[in-house]
Amino acid sequence: MEISGNTLLVLAAILFFGLIVPNFFRKVELPLATSLILLGSLLGPYGLNYVQPDETMDLFGFLGAAFYMMLSGFEVEVPHFTRSIQRFWLLFLSSTLIPFAVGTGIAWLFNYSLTTSFFMGAVFVSSSILTVFSSVKALGIGEGPLGRTIKSLAVAQDFTGLLLIFLIFKYIEPHQRFSLPILLGLLLSSVVILRMFLPEVVRYFFHRFERRKEGHEAESRLVIALLLVVIVLYSALDVHPVIAAFLVGFTLTEVPHSDALHDKLHTIGHTLFIPIFLFVIGVGINLKVLTSLTSGDFLFPVLLGGAFLSKYISTHLGARFSGFSARESVFLGISSTAKLTVTLSAAYAALSIGLINNRLYTVVVLVSVVSILVSPALLALSLKKWKRHLL
Repeated sequence: MEISGNTLLVLAAILFFGLIVPNFFRKVELPLATSLILLGSLLGPYGLNYVQPDETMDLFGFLGAAFYMMLSGFEVEVPHFTRSIQRFWLLFLSSTLIPFAVGTGIAWLFNYSLTTSFFMGAVFVSSSILTVFSSVKALGIGEGPLGRTIKSLAVAQDFTGLLLIFLIFKYIEPHQRFSLPILLGLLLSSVVILRMFLPEVVRYFFHRFERRKEGHEAESRLVIALLLVVIVLYSALDVHPVIAAFLVGFTLTEVPHSDALHDKLHTIGHTLFIPIFLFVIGVGINLKVLTSLTSGDFLFPVLLGGAFLSKYISTHLGARFSGFSARESVFLGISSTAKLTVTLSAAYAALSIGLINNRLYTVVVLVSVVSILVSPALLALSLKKWKRHLL
């Protein structure tokens, strides 16, 4: 009997791979996300055909995408402008406008629609908050001026990418009541309002829990209930759940004991839902794209080269014009090339609504996989050479 004949067995196998197999891949410095995506592609219908996704698996994959985006939103810090605001804006604009134009242009040259081309431009703009934050922390530069600038830039780029993706989704599926400008205004204002008042509401109830000597479980239940309320609020605005999950995480970062809440949600997400999401992402990959070069199909290398070079060159040049040193500009350029959470979640959502086909979906996922392999390694190598130069 094939594994696909029993959904429960499939999910159990995925969780086994998610918990056990990545420990082996870590020994060869292969990230968790990459290992699960590769396993999904190997066992999926385009590989050994042992796993066929069904509605239950898709549901777990959807929940995993929501958890992934919510945890990414939790990592967001208020940007620290280590240079003047004007110079930071120069760096930000350079590192977003050029990649957006390049991504749009490449997709358009490969005969994709203008809407799909704009989506690829938004993907080129996005970064990876989780990857960037963990990389600068591991390298010990997270609290310095350069590290804070790298993190601030990643936050700004991911927010911009998400905003562009939201606009594209709403252009395809317009809101029945509100026009796009009004809907955008309602979305942005709701984020500001929730960011201002939600922590106060939580703080009030936490104070009551303390007087009643209720434990952290009551606090967790309250926050999760509020989380669901916020998601329902965004659903009324027809915000895609993947985007709403990121905004929920962002609005909850200022609540009391948010670190403890983050740890609990991180444990739940990475133990159950996120491994299944990453596996489902891999199941949809058709690796025949890699063999299509012989037939003159250069979509993958062109998009990969365009995504990496457009982000590195535009960020490097923007950093130089903003007053950063040559070595700092190299760091900023390399860090901006990472793509993970927003890219994978957006590709997953775009495929579900028919905005991109399986070929383009596969290429986008592979670009993300390569970026999270290459970017942290290059950052570590650059820092090692920098320290050797200082000695």
